[in-house]
Amino acid sequence: MDDVRLISIAVPFVAALALVPALVRFAIGRNLLDVPNARSSHEIPTPRLGGLAVILGAWAVSPALGGGLIFLVAATAAGAVGLLDDLVDLPFWAKALGQAVVAFCLLFLSPPALFEAAGPFWPLALLFCVLWVTAVVNAYNFMDGIDGIAGGTAVLNALFLVPCSPASPGSRRGLRRWRRRPRGFSPGT
Repeated sequence: MDDVRLISIAVPFVAALALVPALVRFAIGRNLLDVPNARSSHEIPTPRLGGLAVILGAWAVSPALGGGLIFLVAATAAGAVGLLDDLVDLPFWAKALGQAVVAFCLLFLSPPALFEAAGPFWPLALLFCVLWVTAVVNAYNFMDGIDGIAGGTAVLNALFLVPCSPASPGSRRGLRRWRRRPRGFSPGT
């Protein structure tokens, strides 16, 4: 493994690992808790804001990444929508709209190969891709409350997406260290 790849995994891991205890104290002190309901997989109120540790962990290594800045900015914008939801409990339509705007911006500004391949149907391809990205973000959001499934899914996704942003697996592993049973922290954002 080359030095840049090692740094791009180790730095976000250490940053997220170090940030989680501070974010737990902050969330508990401000009553930012995920209170269990009928659909919850946890039984006691759990601090939110774990996604913030993941995002800050990824930004901690961003100077070493070189490429992938557009993905990091888009992930941060999607995380901001999640953070806002943690703070004010957004209705589903507002959260989905925010995620769709982020997806549209990411896809519209990304390299045009996909849309060139679609030819005259590029608007349809763009619409489909925006809906797909929004659906994947929501699927991940729904599973973030289940011990281990979000972190495991992130690691599997990273195996395929690491060329886009190698910082993600390290920061998710740093968060996962604090997600042992009983569940101690929710990614929230």
